[in-house]
Amino acid sequence: MPIKTRHQEVAPNQFEVAPIFEQAHIAADHNLLLMTLMREVASKHNLSILFHEKPFAGYNGSGKHNNWSVGTETISTIFKPDYENPVFKIGLAAVIRGVDLNQDLLRWAIASASNDLRLGANEAPPSIISVFLGTTISNYVDTLISGTQYPDESTYLDLGIPFLCPFSVQTTDRNRTSPFAFTGNKFEVRAVGASQSPAMSSCMLNTLTADSFLFLANEIEELKNSGTSIEQAIDKVCKETLAKHKNVIFDGNGYESAWVEEAERRGLLNLRTTPDTLNYILNDKNYSTLEKLKIFTRNEFECYVQADADNYSNTIFLEAKSLIVLSDKYIIPTSVDYIKNITSVSDDSMKLKLSGLNDRYTKLQILVDKAISKCEDLKHALHSIEHEGLAPIKKAERTGTTICPIMHLLRKDLDSLEAIIPANLWPISSYDDLLYAHR
Repeated sequence: MPIKTRHQEVAPNQFEVAPIFEQAHIAADHNLLLMTLMREVASKHNLSILFHEKPFAGYNGSGKHNNWSVGTETISTIFKPDYENPVFKIGLAAVIRGVDLNQDLLRWAIASASNDLRLGANEAPPSIISVFLGTTISNYVDTLISGTQYPDESTYLDLGIPFLCPFSVQTTDRNRTSPFAFTGNKFEVRAVGASQSPAMSSCMLNTLTADSFLFLANEIEELKNSGTSIEQAIDKVCKETLAKHKNVIFDGNGYESAWVEEAERRGLLNLRTTPDTLNYILNDKNYSTLEKLKIFTRNEFECYVQADADNYSNTIFLEAKSLIVLSDKYIIPTSVDYIKNITSVSDDSMKLKLSGLNDRYTKLQILVDKAISKCEDLKHALHSIEHEGLAPIKKAERTGTTICPIMHLLRKDLDSLEAIIPANLWPISSYDDLLYAHR
């Protein structure tokens, strides 16, 4: 498993590794093998390793960056900026067209219950699929569309040291708010979840690019057969394709609420959750694309989506039932006992000195009552959905809109209780234990 770098990340005990480029299917296998090895090594040291995308509220989540490119037997990557090279021009047009037409398939490739918690903040890109090119390549695209000559903006950095030659500066910057970014000589999917295989995002990128290559090749061939030179045909087809699909290019801040409104005006999809995505992708456009390229038959595609829906519901149900157990058996009883301890202070003079006790008692009582009420709501919602006999996608939708909001509110109440109850009484591992304790 060829790994180039290993370093610490933003959150406590969060780490990143960067592999060396390989063929996509081998890289995906190595990625999963590495995860397996990490679990085995962690267990030998009495540790647990978390691949959950957002295990802690308020802390950066964990994800994968799928650095993806297309090469040939003679060209390592067709995305190396060469503004006079028609291969670079065609490759750029193919990707931009493919992503614009197949935003939903790329969103599907990164969809999961836990990744839904991560997307949209803390260095994780939003669920709106757009393409970041950076100033230099965006300017190049604009000149292609306008038909003007592109001024090569390659820049060099001179450190002012006589024996060090000036060196070229990369033509892109790093926009971590973009789900799909051009990064020098490749593209990078920044939205793959930490627990996910990168294989599906590579598969969908290959699919949408292959579909665009077919389209561009047919258009260029048609013009060539009508007497247009190959150079003029490539320029014309790339210009028209980029002009038609440039709405998917966005170099700004994907976290701003203004982008949500702007994306809607551009006609881009905002599939916020996995159920939203699964509800959308079973459409004629996707059936046609996947069958034409022999990726999936209609039945295979539907089976994948149904399995994803089942996995989503099962994951949320497991988490909800675990939350109920933690609440009913540990946190609520401990909170009630602590309330009893406060109210059992017998010395009236002590009560007067501890004037804040009454406020604490009231706050605890309110939090415990809310936690008990939400716990009952969660049990009722789980029972209701389990016995409705819904189809997988509909069940996933009901789970997302009914179970998840209750879990979120209950978790906030339990976190508030953790912040009040003394550490020696808290019945489970606290945030401090999990994130900061060094033993």
